Amino acid sequence: MTKRTKLWIILGVVCAVIFTLGMVLGLGFRLKKVDVEFLARRPQELTKLDVGIAEKVKQDGEFKFGKNLLSYRFEDCIDKIEKRNPYVKVNNVRRYYPNIARIYISERIPEFRIQDANNSAIWYILDSEFKVLDYTNNVSTSEFFNTTIEIDPNSLSISNESPAELVGDFISFSNNYDEYLNQISDGIYGRNKDSASAYGIAISKAENGTLSFLIIMRNTQIGGKGCGILITGTDDLITKANVGVTAFEQETAKDPSLNSPENTIFIRKINGEYIGLLNSEQG
Repeated sequence: MTKRTKLWIILGVVCAVIFTLGMVLGLGFRLKKVDVEFLARRPQELTKLDVGIAEKVKQDGEFKFGKNLLSYRFEDCIDKIEKRNPYVKVNNVRRYYPNIARIYISERIPEFRIQDANNSAIWYILDSEFKVLDYTNNVSTSEFFNTTIEIDPNSLSISNESPAELVGDFISFSNNYDEYLNQISDGIYGRNKDSASAYGIAISKAENGTLSFLIIMRNTQIGGKGCGILITGTDDLITKANVGVTAFEQETAKDPSLNSPENTIFIRKINGEYIGLLNSEQG
């Protein structure tokens, strides 16, 4: 047997093996089952998810059973699940060979409320990723009034002809406003584990382009709005918000009447540390 003949035999065997492996992988690694597993869900008295949400998620994803699991891309399935189930967050979809896909989900939590630009009666409810979870025609009497932070309509609003169609979509804002709002919310939450202790946030821009953020603390005794916390600049927003809420809690613990719209806590940096000063803009 010549070397050339041996070479052709070896190449033939290699090709046959590759073909066989391809057939095995193609037939053996086909999607047959989809599971759903919760990573986080709110307590029964607070959840906005239906009892049969796991089955609904599997159906809404429109998974293509029989498709090769090795090459399956789940982005389209995730988009459909997220759109059709506003309160569902798809954290991940993992492949479990030979034929299982498992969807890991968690429940989205209302974080902000933003007014419709064309209809002042309509408020959209968004989570920390600015996904529209819901909307209401009477926010002051809704369940969201005491559990979300109001974004001042003069700072941000949403324009859409059909509010229902917007539910399930993600909203993006220019100038990183969403990032700034999230940092402030994190700072408030980091102090007292409840970002909704703030009634609202207003954003303003100076002539030199510097942004300022007014956190309005909540006071249920006088219609909702209480003392303000003024933050200037976009640096260290989490720390500034945390310091401001700490100062607010200390001041109002001594005198609850200070929690009124007439009072403001100014955040200043003194000797390298941020402090909150009540009604003292100059520090």
